This record gives sequence, structure tokens and C-alpha cells, in this order.
Amino acid sequence: MRRVVYAVFAALMGVSALVQLNDPDPMLWVAAYGAAALVFAAAALGTAHRWLTISTFVILALLAARSAPGFVEWLTQHRSESIVGEMSVARPYIEETREFLGLALAMLGLLGLLAWPPSADEEGSSATR
Repeated sequence: MRRVVYAVFAALMGVSALVQLNDPDPMLWVAAYGAAALVFAAAALGTAHRWLTISTFVILALLAARSAPGFVEWLTQHRSESIVGEMSVARPYIEETREFLGLALAMLGLLGLLAWPPSADEEGSSATR
């Protein structure tokens, strides 16, 4: 069951990385989501490297902190406004909210991986390193 969950997260993060190709700064976001996808793919294959999972979490947390002010602005001032609408220069909080929520999802998955690493008793898996 764990392998399936990790594979789903790997696919989600992989798709998220691909969607970022049209972003104004694609290298940053493709790398961030791509790194998370690789961590989850390794876990789906039965290998989790704790230090890599933690490192990826820290990097994503730093990126989320960068987007947090826009998320807070949306929550406190514009919550009735949809974040799936079109973005504009006048509404940067929409992009920042999307960034924050995507990173939060990835970080929650990484926390889950840290709490629920592949175990040696699963067929074909190896213990967390």
C-alpha cells in the first residue's frame, strides 16, 4: 500500500513539475517539484533516503516561506476570490497562493514519508537510510 501512495505522490509531483514549464521562472519550480517527484519515486521503489527527504523538505519550506505573504493576503483580504482564475500583475497573491499550496502539498507528502518510510517487511523494499 505504501508503494502505491508514494507512486501517486511521485506522479503528482512529476505532473506539477511539467505544468511549471510555462511559468516565468520554470527552472526553479521544475527543479523543486522534480526533486520531490524523485524522492517519492525512490520511496515507491522501496528506497527512502532520510537525509534527501529532509533536505528536499527544507528547500520546499524555504520556497513556501517566500510565497507565504501572498497566501496570507489571499486568506485575509481576498478569500472570496477564486485562485483558479486568471492571474494578473495587479493580483500577485493568486500566483503566490498557488505556489504556497502546491509546496504545502509536497511538504505534507514528505512529512508522511518521514513518518511512514518504506519498511524492510514490504516485499522488494529496503529500509530507510
